[in-house]
Amino acid sequence: FARRAEGIAAARAVFKKAREDKKATYHVYVAGALMEYYTTKSKEIALKIFELGLKKYPKNTSYILKYLSHLAHQNDDNTTRVLFERVLTSLDKERSWPIWSEFLSFESNVGDLASLMKVEKRRSNAFESECKMKETSLLVDRYKYLDLYPCTNQELRAMDYQIEQDPTMNRNFLASSKNNLNNREQPV
Repeated sequence: FARRAEGIAAARAVFKKAREDKKATYHVYVAGALMEYYTTKSKEIALKIFELGLKKYPKNTSYILKYLSHLAHQNDDNTTRVLFERVLTSLDKERSWPIWSEFLSFESNVGDLASLMKVEKRRSNAFESECKMKETSLLVDRYKYLDLYPCTNQELRAMDYQIEQDPTMNRNFLASSKNNLNNREQPV
């Protein structure tokens, strides 16, 4: 509101106050970075704000995914890959799963098969016990696109594959319950 009513200088003052507030969440940094990017068209300022947020919220996967999404939309593949590598080395195993899934999605969209397979292998090594005996489900993850799957609902059930309800938490093949499958009867 401050940017629309009083301009970018007023919005920056609000961002500065919000950053200092102990009750503020990562949303302040996402909003500030995107405001700078879309209003001033400054990629550099936006990236600096995202980096400030990453220093404050280094373990927050929701924040990291927003930052990664922003970088991916900039078509700066190398910088995006560097950020994936940086955050994956700093996160514990449980928190890293959505980042690994996003990394695979990124490589599926912009990388080649060799880079995708490298990331899949690294994820399988990181989650060795969870990935054991789940090769078919891993292939479904590789070839799905958004909510389109390469097989029918019945085939997914037979594999004990759970379709995620929240697309930011791509935990598909690790799920063991069949309760949340979408009503899909047609093959894709």
